[in-house]
Amino acid sequence: TFAGSMVLMAAAVLLISNGITRPMKKLADAAHRIADGELNVETGVRSKDEIGQVASAMERTVSKLKDYIKYINETTRVLDEIADGNLRFELELQYEGDFAKIRDALMRIRTTLNDTLGSILRTAEQVTKCQAGQLRGRACRYHQ
Repeated sequence: TFAGSMVLMAAAVLLISNGITRPMKKLADAAHRIADGELNVETGVRSKDEIGQVASAMERTVSKLKDYIKYINETTRVLDEIADGNLRFELELQYEGDFAKIRDALMRIRTTLNDTLGSILRTAEQVTKCQAGQLRGRACRYHQ
């Protein structure tokens, strides 16, 4: 009968729409939690369709965000070490993507500061030797 067919169609539409809207609501909830800073998020969506692909991409994004936080923590630690006068720091993480620029910059800072301070130390030693009379000639003409 027509009424029976309509009831079956309505039930099928309801099942299909719930199969789409439920996972989308889970994804939206997970996205809001991530935006609020919660990174221990699982979408709970396991399917092989497009919604499952979005869920997988979101979980990969969370994983990458956790890596970025590690980069920030290490960079902060290294900058604190530099501020405390330690120029012999090591970077333990392998920075990926745009974060590789941060690693490169920190390594250049380390090299430049070590070179500059080494030059200052050598000059100071030369001045001391010139003033003590341990060194004469051309090396001392600028330090008298």
